[in-house]
Amino acid sequence: MINNDSEIRNLSDTEKEKLLINDFPYPDYQKWRNEVEKQLKGNSFEKKMATETYEGIDLKPIYTKDDISKLKFLEVFPGFTPYLRGADVLGYMENSWDIAQEISDPTPEKLNEALRFDLNTGQTAINIVLDKATRHGKDPDNADVDDVGQGGTSISSLKDFEKALNGIDLKKTPVYIHAGTSALPAAVAFIAYALNNSKDILKINGSIETDPLGESAAYGNLPVSFEKACDEMFILTDWSQDNAPNIQTIGVNSQPYHNGGASAVEELAFAIATGVEYIREMQFRNLNINDIASRIRFTFSLGSNFFMEIAKLRAARLTWAKVVDACGGNKRSQKMTIHARTSDRNITVYDPYVNLLRAMTEAFSGGIGGCNSIHAGFFDQAYRQPDKFSRRISRNIQLILNEESHLDKVIDPAGGSWYIETLTDSIARKSWQLFQEIEKMGGMFKALQEGFPQETIARTASSRSERLAKCKDILVGTNKYPDPDEKPLSDKDRNNENIYEDRVKQIQRIRASSKSTVNNLLNKIAQTDKSSPAKLMEIAIEAAMAGATIGEIAGNLRKDKTSIANVKPVKICRDSEIFESVRRAVEAYSKKTGSSPKVFLANLGATQQQKSRSDFAIGFFQVGGFEVINSDGFNEIDKAAKAADESGAQVVVICSDDESYPALAPLFIMAITKAMHDAIIVFAGYPKDHPESLKQAGVDEFIYDGVDVPETLTRIAKRLGIIS
Repeated sequence: MINNDSEIRNLSDTEKEKLLINDFPYPDYQKWRNEVEKQLKGNSFEKKMATETYEGIDLKPIYTKDDISKLKFLEVFPGFTPYLRGADVLGYMENSWDIAQEISDPTPEKLNEALRFDLNTGQTAINIVLDKATRHGKDPDNADVDDVGQGGTSISSLKDFEKALNGIDLKKTPVYIHAGTSALPAAVAFIAYALNNSKDILKINGSIETDPLGESAAYGNLPVSFEKACDEMFILTDWSQDNAPNIQTIGVNSQPYHNGGASAVEELAFAIATGVEYIREMQFRNLNINDIASRIRFTFSLGSNFFMEIAKLRAARLTWAKVVDACGGNKRSQKMTIHARTSDRNITVYDPYVNLLRAMTEAFSGGIGGCNSIHAGFFDQAYRQPDKFSRRISRNIQLILNEESHLDKVIDPAGGSWYIETLTDSIARKSWQLFQEIEKMGGMFKALQEGFPQETIARTASSRSERLAKCKDILVGTNKYPDPDEKPLSDKDRNNENIYEDRVKQIQRIRASSKSTVNNLLNKIAQTDKSSPAKLMEIAIEAAMAGATIGEIAGNLRKDKTSIANVKPVKICRDSEIFESVRRAVEAYSKKTGSSPKVFLANLGATQQQKSRSDFAIGFFQVGGFEVINSDGFNEIDKAAKAADESGAQVVVICSDDESYPALAPLFIMAITKAMHDAIIVFAGYPKDHPESLKQAGVDEFIYDGVDVPETLTRIAKRLGIIS
């Protein structure tokens, strides 16, 4: 027994610890759960405290060390297989992730202007997204107007690369080019540019990525058969081993799956299956597994479920290492290169500055998850072409995470978390199961042909839409907490026709000035055996230096194409679109008529009787852009009906509590029906015992927690003539 402070001071640290443990007994899990169940007052612990996810993983309310007791990968350190904690032993301590903001300005000149400014103000890597025409191997004058300069930069030749990269030191700055199915012709033009401008291709770092399966999933078709696309992938990958050792040539882009609504498990499984498909195709063409795996660069989207996304990236490295190891790859080739970009799926048109906050948390999860490079999305990208200001703000998100939050000072900060380690294991296991299903079908290309990924994603997307529509999932500023006084962003005019015409003229001038040897070289490309990558690349590079365009090189590479690959594309849409369509219709109606459709809240009774439902009704209608006229409350039915009539509103919402409704609601409905013959009467709440009697009395709609908000707003808008 300890009697005084002096005796305590004389104790050793171990003895003091034991003393504290005796005085404060450690509460075990069961004791905690017993206390929780008392507060639940008879409700099921499992139903109330567990959280369902789209991944099929039920999140527990609390995790303990028992949850990770059977996990086998916990003793792994950064830089060691299976690279769960990162591919580099130093993590970000020596080199942080690349700040690789996408710049998708439509022309090479605009791209260069943006690049030079951004690289001088914090960006550390060049990240070029080519437009659809270029990714499919078409020059502007052979492409559709909407495919030129839209969603990416139109680059068609060596001269275009000279304009785009003028004044930029490629020795210091890695360059990443998303080239779709046309990495080979795009790479040829880039290499010709490098050689023509005395830039040592051996010292250039980055990637020129071909991803035919990603293009198929996004657009539903390829300009060539999948086999021919893989032939081109092989030629570039084989040539690069000796000639461009620091440039990766194979891309696995999971964006189409994520943006289609896929869960983290589905996105990862489809990405792994795509990588395996490419390994298999390259091995079939006699490339070594170590050479193949080291050439692959993965692009993952980062969603808003913060911990899920961290776990997804960690599970991705773990799973990929397992795949490459099974294929016979060495430890170095088991390292996964990850580019992460914040989600396009949850970007909203309304309340756009909230997109900044989404990009911040998503990029944060990418940094903690240990990716190699990050693109943080632009707050205005759903509305217009991002400008210097929006690019700066998104770039600064990464600079703050790195230089102010000091994510580069700790290696794998999530490591050891009972929650994240358990979640990592769950994602890895479930992704592996789904990946094995795809393998049984014959691989990712066969699965896409049969529509398996598309159907799987569609089911998840449907569930997402349903939960968003019922506000079970929240999009701040869109289906919850809208800003009724929001001033829309200014829309910068962008003339697609002018961009197209200018690019057509430029490419035609390039052709007119080309040397007479171009046609001979193009013919040689068509005639050269595709199994001789070195010879083919030599001729193609010479042709590009002589003035051949990407479209011309691609066309001659593909003269012997036998078919075009077609699959059903993944249906891609933003989560907010189901709400935005209603709000846009209301705004158009308001602009046309000079007045917004009005909703009057008939708040019956004292404040405590109607406040919760009137607040709910305000948010409900403001989501659709309706003007809501609130009131302090009415103690007399006639006064409430008169105020509603005088308000000029077309919609009247009855708000009170369940105890007051039986006496007040029928009388008010009768009064308002008499005063306003054409009014749409809405009942706030859903009386399960007598909804039919209220409908017969004149109630048109019920609004309550769990109702489909956009569907209800659409019905009301149709009755008002807002939507046809």
